[in-house]
Amino acid sequence: MKTRTFIPAVIALLLLSASVHAAEPYELLLSEVLVTPTEGEYIEIFNPNAFAVDLSNVYITDATYAPGGSFYFKIVTGDADDAGGAGGYYDFHARFPDGSSIGAGEYQTVAIAGSAGFFSVFGEMPTYELFEEEGTADAIPDMREALPGSIDFANAGLTNSCEPVILYYWDGSTDLVVDLDYLIWGSSSTVIQEKAIDKTGVTIDGPDAGSTPSAYLNDTAVSSQQHIVDSNGHTFGMSWTRIDESEGTETPTGGNGVSGEDETSENMNVTFAERTPSPNTGFLGTVGVSVADSSITEGNSGTQLMNFTISLTEAAPAGGVAVQVDTTDGTATSGSDYVAIGGVVK
Repeated sequence: MKTRTFIPAVIALLLLSASVHAAEPYELLLSEVLVTPTEGEYIEIFNPNAFAVDLSNVYITDATYAPGGSFYFKIVTGDADDAGGAGGYYDFHARFPDGSSIGAGEYQTVAIAGSAGFFSVFGEMPTYELFEEEGTADAIPDMREALPGSIDFANAGLTNSCEPVILYYWDGSTDLVVDLDYLIWGSSSTVIQEKAIDKTGVTIDGPDAGSTPSAYLNDTAVSSQQHIVDSNGHTFGMSWTRIDESEGTETPTGGNGVSGEDETSENMNVTFAERTPSPNTGFLGTVGVSVADSSITEGNSGTQLMNFTISLTEAAPAGGVAVQVDTTDGTATSGSDYVAIGGVVK
């Protein structure tokens, strides 16, 4: 009697559509954050839309510190200390270069420590750098200060143990900013309380023509936010990578996002995972598929059924995963040793 081992060929197809459109604000996502090594620190963003998005009025910051009264949404007051990044907390509050844009389905990176350090780690250049770290301008566009003094050029960086990253839009004239995405990691509940975002009950007056403050809608209470819990310490050289572009169980209405989403309600502990860094390419929508080998003693007569276990490297995103599965000849020949199959498995 003979023993046959079959190794099926698996092909997963991912489709992207593309067109061009210009308007704002539109949904953008934080897709990856790297905090070690320091010279390679970066934040990656992703455009899930089928059109290009102008970034001229898009901001990114880690500058939130409740004990010091520093919150990104206070940018409308014009006070850099209140808006964060200028208070000596090794933070930054930055704005994308004027006229910059991100294409449909594109990933872009912001190198926190500068392009030279980024290149030394990854062998490629970032899309932007937080500031020019070498003193002489290079070809990589620098981020702008959100307000004068809002980037700590000497010390700005991401805190390894606990930090928020906020991506938001502001047109420069209204009382309220629009949340695009929000991520926070850490294990200390005390530090999370100091750095997390909750604009519930906040009213603020900005540069609009009137003097009446405008009110934010409720965010998710900090104690209920599902942040990334880094209780065992973040693995050196690994990134926090978005593995779910649908933003998981994020509340779609009643919040301060582009279409009313509550960006603080996302279950970040599920939609992000620790992964090998992949700057400028992202991980969105890419779920690895593996098929275990299977062996069977076929006998000299009759038909035997073989079972193959198909596994995903990540939890399936909303809508599930579909893969094309086909058999291919190895030690066995289709037609005489086995019945070939092919089709889509969901």
